[in-house]
Amino acid sequence: MSVYQSAARILKDALEKKGAVKTLVYSSDEKDKRKLFALVCETLKYKTSLFKILKETNLLNTYGWNEETCKEVFTVSDDIDYKYLALPLLYDYLYGKGLGKAGRIRSLITKHKGLVLKTFSKLKTEKEISDVIDHKVNKSSLPRYVRVNTLKATQDDIINRFQQEGWFLKTDYEPSLYCKVLKSLTESEFLVDPVIPGLLAFPPGTDFHSHYLNDSGAVILQDRASCFPAFILNPPPGSHVVDCCAAPGNKTTQLAAIMNNEGKILAFDLSKERLVTLQEFINKGEVTNTTVRCADFMTIDPTIKGCESVEYILVDPSCSGSGIAERRNELTDDVRSTAKKRLRKLSRFQSLLLQHALSFPSAKKVVYSTCSVHEEENEQVVEEVSQKFQDKFQLEYILPEWTMRGKDGYNCSKFCLRLDTNQHFTNGFFVACFVLKSENCNSQLVNDINSEQLDEDMPTNNNHKKKRKLSPSPSPSRKDNGISDECEVKKEKKSKKKSKKKKHLSDDEESIENNQTHVEIKKHTKKKHKKKHLSDDEEIKEHSKKKKKKNKHSSKNLEVSENEDDNVEIDSSIPKNKKKKKKKSHLIYE
Repeated sequence: MSVYQSAARILKDALEKKGAVKTLVYSSDEKDKRKLFALVCETLKYKTSLFKILKETNLLNTYGWNEETCKEVFTVSDDIDYKYLALPLLYDYLYGKGLGKAGRIRSLITKHKGLVLKTFSKLKTEKEISDVIDHKVNKSSLPRYVRVNTLKATQDDIINRFQQEGWFLKTDYEPSLYCKVLKSLTESEFLVDPVIPGLLAFPPGTDFHSHYLNDSGAVILQDRASCFPAFILNPPPGSHVVDCCAAPGNKTTQLAAIMNNEGKILAFDLSKERLVTLQEFINKGEVTNTTVRCADFMTIDPTIKGCESVEYILVDPSCSGSGIAERRNELTDDVRSTAKKRLRKLSRFQSLLLQHALSFPSAKKVVYSTCSVHEEENEQVVEEVSQKFQDKFQLEYILPEWTMRGKDGYNCSKFCLRLDTNQHFTNGFFVACFVLKSENCNSQLVNDINSEQLDEDMPTNNNHKKKRKLSPSPSPSRKDNGISDECEVKKEKKSKKKSKKKKHLSDDEESIENNQTHVEIKKHTKKKHKKKHLSDDEEIKEHSKKKKKKNKHSSKNLEVSENEDDNVEIDSSIPKNKKKKKKKSHLIYE
């Protein structure tokens, strides 16, 4: 099948909103998907001008663009729409590289070239359409980003190879000025990204598709923005990871490199055709820790064997693609993609996907990302899901030094991260990160509640001092990057005055006797004996003077009992069998 026929089908489906361009291309049978993708995208950029030419020439109706005449040139299936077949042919003839390699199909245009060129010239003169030169001037000026595949090569090795080819590594600038320097790169200069490890930036228009380093898998052509999700997820080697919408595979291979091929990655995707591309990426990149599954992630049971131990999940779902720079001129995802109805549908799907990821029993870090600029797909999704899972997960304050956060008006905004084409010279992107709330914090909260309930259940004794108020439950603290899973509890240091003289000892002992309780006093001699019962106040005073050490020791024992729980006063009226000896005040976490 001709690449123009494949392009015609994809153009029709894309313009009728049956799928994203990239998804449609990678699900097609065309072998050279890169060429097909470029043809479709460029045709869509010029679609307004091309439709005007078709309308002005009446080419489809007057000059025999129908099934009968087309079959004279090539075999056409019944479902083709000749209007969409004319678009890529006209693009290549008027704006592209020409129809020199189009074979017999080129005759559908060239036999009417006089009419086509005359109409093209007329519309340009009347400024009804843009000239090819104007379009090339406005062509996307994003740098060419190259990620080093550390599974096959080191960054230094790749830099040396580029330098041997005549490239100059620019280093004489402050990292904070990276974007400014990036904008002014000359044709022979390249930079090392200050945020993403192993990412290199070359001047706009640099073509590495046929470069031997790309063919070998030593480097991967990946936009800077799409490197952020895996970088933020940052699963350690040996961990268990899920990439729930994995194809075509750039993020999956990046995760494998971060993990140094240690651990396990489950890569899910619903499209068999896209998974073929993913498997090619995996093989070329020498990824060995990834298992590919053709399945809808939403149907995966989080508790089944192989999923119950998943700790890290990357959620990069289908979206409007409104952040992709090459789609912003005249592509399908321009005006109609922002329709409220479609965005609501996308938002609902994205929210359900994220919620499903957070339901995995062992998940402790989940990154959500889109290449969309719309709040409906970004902040609104994160806001909704974070509220539903607030008891288990919290948003991490990712990359504190990054200045561009989420859109105003949402509680989650300061935790979200955005990339903008004009500011960061990359595709528009959105990232948010959910981290599991520390189980230590939850344990401490339970301990505080139990202590408070215990304090309320204790009987009161008017002869005793007032109970101390419960100290507020400590709140979890986080490191600067918010990744810490441990809960640091601030211990309150209280100075206690040791009483050397005990008042109302007789009353206390009488109360203890009535409740069949007593305070055990250890002797330094460790000899067992029964304590004499003193009923006379004078004997008590005399006994106290003669045995100060014993009384002091008794006070210390009482003080230790109080220290067992700073939040609850020791009440001597509690029966002995309920008064258990506790460890000195500190929290132990499992």
